[in-house]
Amino acid sequence: MKNTHTVKNGDTLAYIAYKYDTTVSEIVRLNPELNKRELYFGQTLKIK
Repeated sequence: MKNTHTVKNGDTLAYIAYKYDTTVSEIVRLNPELNKRELYFGQTLKIK
């Protein structure tokens, strides 16, 4: 499984968490620089 996700138009943290069977809290923990309120197209997030 990929350990990162590249944000696409329309993605939300909840959708990304669901897609990778994880939680929003875990994504935020792995990405301390993340602004939870503002994802942007092309942003790479660590997942697991």
